[in-house]
Amino acid sequence: MRIIALFTSKNICGFLKEIASRNKAIQYDCVEEIKDLEYYLDIRNYDFVLLNTKELDVELLGILNNLSNSTQNIQTLYLKSESNGKLNNLERAELLNKGIVFSIDEDENTIDYLETIFNNSFKIFKNDGIISAGKLLVDIEKNYVLYEEREISLEGKPFEVFVFLLRRKNEIITKYELLHNIWVDPELVSPSVIDVCLKVIRQKIDSPLNITTIEHVRGRGFQFVLKDQ
Repeated sequence: MRIIALFTSKNICGFLKEIASRNKAIQYDCVEEIKDLEYYLDIRNYDFVLLNTKELDVELLGILNNLSNSTQNIQTLYLKSESNGKLNNLERAELLNKGIVFSIDEDENTIDYLETIFNNSFKIFKNDGIISAGKLLVDIEKNYVLYEEREISLEGKPFEVFVFLLRRKNEIITKYELLHNIWVDPELVSPSVIDVCLKVIRQKIDSPLNITTIEHVRGRGFQFVLKDQ
């Protein structure tokens, strides 16, 4: 999951930093200029856009319109500061018509609201320290895989790729999705790093346990499976 925030306070950016430290699957960017928002939206794949502006000017509305017409499933939240008054129902309806899914007032409860919204939308605060698939168990906190009483440690990006694919085991995931959900600066990373991670997974998990965990679906991407070799 990747979040980008525009014009947000230190409090909000601190919140984003804190949730990213709690969950490695979360990446975030805080920007101060609309041109930077447009730049990052062009080169990175975001799930959530957080806006904290005094007003939605023509330039920003144009960006939002492009987002609503894109094939990406990006959700947008507008955060209105206390100095600009409270949001009324008419304003909320207008924001919804402009493609903004959530709109809230900035006050002492803002962080709680944001955590609830993110959790309901993406389940990012779900406490699942151990996830499983059949006989295979993965301890997220301790970075190890357990299969039929055999425990194997897996570190770094290979572990993050492994966990990401396991969490979405019923889906075929592209290299693009893996890069944009796991690497901080995906545009600076060669897609070949995914192949390196998969090689490590096969060497450290599949071969010792005599199983296959990830399959390449030609022309589409990768899918988590669990079967004997």
